[in-house]
Amino acid sequence: MKKTLLVLLCFVLLLSACGKTPELESTAAPDAETTAASEPVSTGEPAPISTGETAPASSPATDPTSATEAATAATEAPAPPEQPLFSGSVTAGGFRVHTDDSSYTPYTAPKPLYTRLREGPLEEFEPSADYGSVYPYIAARVFLSADNDGWENGARYGFVDRGGRILTDGIYISVKALGDLDMEHDEQRYLPFWITTQVLGVTYHEVEENPDLSWLEDDTRMGLVSMDGSFVLPCVYRSIQPMGDGFICYRNWSEPDFEVYGPDCRLRFTGRDLYEGAEPDGWNVRCSEGLYLVEWNYNDAPDVCWFCDAEGNHLLGPYQAAQPFHDGLACVSLDNEHYGYIDREGNWVIPDLYRNLADFHDGLAIQELEVGSQTVLDPTGKQIVTLGSAWLNWAECGFRAEDMDSNLVSYYDREGRLLCRGGENLECLDERTFVEQQENGVRLFRIDGSEILAEGMDYVYRGSGLLNGEPALGYRGHNYSTDEECFIPADLSAVLRDQPDAPTDSFYSASYDSQDEFTNELWHITWDGRIWDLRRGDAPEIQIPLRASWMRVRGERIFVMTDWACAYYDLQGKLVFYYPLNAED
Repeated sequence: MKKTLLVLLCFVLLLSACGKTPELESTAAPDAETTAASEPVSTGEPAPISTGETAPASSPATDPTSATEAATAATEAPAPPEQPLFSGSVTAGGFRVHTDDSSYTPYTAPKPLYTRLREGPLEEFEPSADYGSVYPYIAARVFLSADNDGWENGARYGFVDRGGRILTDGIYISVKALGDLDMEHDEQRYLPFWITTQVLGVTYHEVEENPDLSWLEDDTRMGLVSMDGSFVLPCVYRSIQPMGDGFICYRNWSEPDFEVYGPDCRLRFTGRDLYEGAEPDGWNVRCSEGLYLVEWNYNDAPDVCWFCDAEGNHLLGPYQAAQPFHDGLACVSLDNEHYGYIDREGNWVIPDLYRNLADFHDGLAIQELEVGSQTVLDPTGKQIVTLGSAWLNWAECGFRAEDMDSNLVSYYDREGRLLCRGGENLECLDERTFVEQQENGVRLFRIDGSEILAEGMDYVYRGSGLLNGEPALGYRGHNYSTDEECFIPADLSAVLRDQPDAPTDSFYSASYDSQDEFTNELWHITWDGRIWDLRRGDAPEIQIPLRASWMRVRGERIFVMTDWACAYYDLQGKLVFYYPLNAED
């Protein structure tokens, strides 16, 4: 009996010895900052630094500092069996490595390192002159119910400082830069303020539990936070809009209850400071070149328009119609039928002989002499080009004129010289290049008549591509039936084609210009399927190896949104901090 037991014991010990493998306490990954700055990551997120602690799903993370210790521990451990080191599913804050549970301890995400303004919930923004800059981050995602297939409904936003310190939790349903779009020239201009939106009378936690509350438009209110964090307006306004170098806040729509602020966040005047006598039935306030245009609309009386200074002092007017100042001139009318242009002292520079309320832009204005007859004026009143039975509009080369009788389209330069004439499908791409839609595709040509090869393309537009590995401006074409693309650089040095079955490296999956929301500098942003590439003029390129779905430049930081987190990088392409979203999202 004893002999039998001894044999069994030896057998058990032998099995145990054969099956035992060393434990790996943690699997070290490349440092997130180094990875982001140098080498693309195949799964599209910064690699973690393992600390053996679980990451809270609701805290922004600064770049971990325990890389050396984790790497040393992993180096001293015996080598694991051959397997892909970073294969597996994405988790909040890192990768989940496939391991044999009998051999290794399960992977745990790194503990985010962060600081808070103070302990406890941060459900309001506290202004301070010490933040330097403040940035919005996505604190949580909100999804529809399972009955709606779980599509994303929105997000909750908070603010952090330039190092990632939490200034507010996710108390806003929207945060966006205060911007103004010049529709005439398609130019965006940002002011140094964030517009915030909350649901009236509902706490952050209630909105989080009932996501559909965020879409009750009548119950949403806007506020404002300066981008340096030194000034805040609570979310009590119906609307906040840019106005010149400042902004205007509307409290309600039923009366002229608004406040006008300057760029220094100082209250300049209110709506009730401006009108005397009967309250207007409608109103509008606009600002340009330092003067405010105030318009009072009455149902039973003519409208009244006048100009005031930054203190609300009446300077020019009244008029029955007016436009803000542009290029030192303002279009006004005394009878709402005849229009001319005045200078900043109220003197007539161009007599009121015209029929349109039209601004000057870049030294020119489009006016109407009489019904069906239009002209282009310079600031002295000289008629650059005058056309009968045609409709004038702005174009890349200067002006586009469409004849109302023949439907012929003509393009003129800014001096009034005819550049090109053709059918109604003729479009101008730039001052010397035109495209015309035809039955069998498009015709792309120069004004000298030379043809540009774009056979098989259904649509051609101005765009970007890669030429000898460098971004180049030119013309991009697309064939809808074959999904084929072509790129032709502006100097016509090549015609590059790209087909889905045999793609080249000539095209970006995404390519666009974007303005810095802090400085208004223009960046060119491209995505080639692996890496985001950012360029500002002649400055060296910044490459971010993330499969991000969205990207914005914000002063000293670059905001990146992925399907698992939002992150901020510096202008050297190095990760500063990131906010991991819940893994199940």
